[in-house]
Amino acid sequence: MKQRESRLPWYVVNTKPRKEEFVRIMLEQAGLEVFVPRVLEWSRTRRRVGEKVRLMFPGYLFVQMSVARHYARVRWMPGVRKVVGSQDRPSAVDSALVEELASRMGTRGYIVQRASLEPGDNVAVRRGPFTGLLGVVEGPSSAPERVRVLMTFFERVTPVEFHGRDLVGIKPFLGGSILIRVGHGQRRG
Repeated sequence: MKQRESRLPWYVVNTKPRKEEFVRIMLEQAGLEVFVPRVLEWSRTRRRVGEKVRLMFPGYLFVQMSVARHYARVRWMPGVRKVVGSQDRPSAVDSALVEELASRMGTRGYIVQRASLEPGDNVAVRRGPFTGLLGVVEGPSSAPERVRVLMTFFERVTPVEFHGRDLVGIKPFLGGSILIRVGHGQRRG
């Protein structure tokens, strides 16, 4: 994001279905600052697991503008459904929200979601050569989407790095551990 005209407020533009990129280009050609947050998501089919960068808010984008100068042009631009707000006036978005999302995107151009695992959490590996083995989360790895897990091999604790999507949290109980979720809804006790 450029720092040009940073004093102007941000607004949310609702686009027609699958027209976000078209509207972004049109707004930028009109000289407006546009921000479209994207996020890395993992998808799984029967044959493979893949990563895909998707829109964080499909059908919406942020535009920095002056209502007095730019509202009519933005509102009636091809591909725009509306500028979010009340009937007669759009509602500004807190610039801290846009800045936070932009900072999380970093240089990659998209947000990488970290696994929601905390150090000390018990986990089970649900995919790959270690499927079914248990471990304890040591902490995040050097790569944003990876997690460092302590596992016991031959009576020796070894740190192993996994992709966050390959782990599932488990809850301990008196007799050992109970696996909350494995693969496609299978349960183990």
